[in-house]
Amino acid sequence: MRANMNKPRQRGIFARLMRSIFMIFTGYFALLGILVTAFVLLIGIGIYSKLKESEKSATKTTVAAAPQVDDAIIQIKIEHGITSQSLSERQKFFSAIFSENVPTSVKELEIVLRRAAVDARVKGVFLDLENGSSDFITTTALRRALIDFQKSKKPLYVHMNEGDTMSYFLASSANKINLAPVSGITIPGPSFQLMYFGSALKKLGVEMEVVRAGKYKSAMEPFVADAPSAETIEMYGAIESNLRSILLDAVSEGRKKTRDEVDGWFKRSLFTSQQSLSKGLVDRLGYVPQFVDEIQKEAAAKNIVDYDDYLSGSEKLDSEKNAPDMGAGASSLALIEATGEIVMDAGGDSDGKITPTHLIKELVWASNKDSVKAVVLRIDSPGGSALASDLIWDEVRKLAAKKPVIVSMASVAASGGYYIAAPATMIMAEPTTITGSIGVIGAAIKGLGVPEKWGVNFHIISQSERKGYLNFGSKSTEADKTILGESIDETYNA
Repeated sequence: MRANMNKPRQRGIFARLMRSIFMIFTGYFALLGILVTAFVLLIGIGIYSKLKESEKSATKTTVAAAPQVDDAIIQIKIEHGITSQSLSERQKFFSAIFSENVPTSVKELEIVLRRAAVDARVKGVFLDLENGSSDFITTTALRRALIDFQKSKKPLYVHMNEGDTMSYFLASSANKINLAPVSGITIPGPSFQLMYFGSALKKLGVEMEVVRAGKYKSAMEPFVADAPSAETIEMYGAIESNLRSILLDAVSEGRKKTRDEVDGWFKRSLFTSQQSLSKGLVDRLGYVPQFVDEIQKEAAAKNIVDYDDYLSGSEKLDSEKNAPDMGAGASSLALIEATGEIVMDAGGDSDGKITPTHLIKELVWASNKDSVKAVVLRIDSPGGSALASDLIWDEVRKLAAKKPVIVSMASVAASGGYYIAAPATMIMAEPTTITGSIGVIGAAIKGLGVPEKWGVNFHIISQSERKGYLNFGSKSTEADKTILGESIDETYNA
């Protein structure tokens, strides 16, 4: 009896113990929830305050000159490459919070260099290239701004941890180049490594059926061949020669060397730090602190000021202060940027995509806005959808009939990228812009060898006469190819 009477008591003790444990865990998680909520609120308040500060600072028309700029060298440290796009304060702020690698804006640097050139307190500029790589167009824009700065007779100093083609192209404009002692310079110049997958796809039982219009339209060539065609070799050879010529002219002028000597550098391509010094690619070897001490003495400068601090603390130029009133009704020039692949629908990822829906809205706005007297359309696109390109082309045509439209080509404006530029009043390109690639391609991927190799079979049920073309597992008929070719030719000749 006694043993039986103890069982309910044991169960009661166990139940109370479990309730106690449950209450402890409930209290723990409740406290944790309160702490997390408080933390999120604090972060939110901090972000809101920072954004408000950014907005307030952005609305100031003039900023008091920073006293530490007196007798200063402006330091521009490039850690994560450069970009031609402007970065808003919000982008910088959130990138800093989430530790994202933010490229340096060339547009900001152009402002810094213009101000520094006429600022009597500035003794020179120090460009610290931890990572100065970018595309040819963006690098050329910054190099041009550096050369314009040097017209003020103020020195430009550059440090490189190591050098590649683009960073050396940028550095070669300097009065003095310093290279880290245990490093080197690798400058093969422009080069294109083309990969071909024709045989690899066949081993998988897959092949591409391609119909194209345009002799130099080689977009699908890597998937049907094992080597470049004569036209592709001719095309890339011409691009490489043009870019190489621009590099040789710029570097030979900047380093005060003969063109043949610089050509020898690029042909050799690889240099140790000591070889870079002995061959004249750089002026000295050393670490940043010692180099900074040297250039401060050389330029009679007391301070090193970061370009961000200088930008926020320096007086605006008269051209910036006296900018025309852009209030209601004021005449203006609209800048519309078209960057990325041209697609009908970007889906959830609109970054790096050009869609008719978005771009046409901007073009229509510029067309209907009476205060907009002309439009600059900045294009950086390899092309894409023929339909999307045609819809944009039509809107550019209508806009150009009402107002001047000036197309400015960036790194590439090829295929559809050139097509949407064609109706403009004027087309301007950089010396290194890649454009053309005029043609149309239609392609279908076929898994003719998949059943035998992988045991996967395909069967299509359709009354369409084009079911061979539509079926992944069967070859297109000659009639299929003829009809597809007619469509391609019609688009090409439109």
